[in-house]
Amino acid sequence: MSGARLEIGADEYRSRGERLQQRLEREDAPAMVVFGPVRVSYLTGFFFAATERPVALVVPRRGAPVLMVPRLEREHAAEQSPQLADVRSYPEYPGGGSGRHPMAHLAALLEALGVAREGLACDHNGFEYRWGYRGPAMSAV
Repeated sequence: MSGARLEIGADEYRSRGERLQQRLEREDAPAMVVFGPVRVSYLTGFFFAATERPVALVVPRRGAPVLMVPRLEREHAAEQSPQLADVRSYPEYPGGGSGRHPMAHLAALLEALGVAREGLACDHNGFEYRWGYRGPAMSAV
């Protein structure tokens, strides 16, 4: 047996994202927000444990996906998912200085991407209540 590693490459992750974008086009949805850890890893290669710190992947119908992570995961996400050109982070909450809940950062990101208004698709109505997370639902922000 050779020493070759069996792993999913960046091209496969891009292909998965493109298939989702095609579905968004058919459904006339401007974007999809993905919160589920298995779904995020399937689409990006970024594996994380869902804790009190939300992670969200925004896949617009057109354009590059954006991954939003807590600041302490930024380098980890960039290393695991080098095909993602846009990884954004938010400061530690509540003690990180911004005073804004991570879902408020997500709402601002969606506004900046121009996809916050109508027909936004989500795999959940916000980050799942696991391992200490408490926060507003997606529909509330």
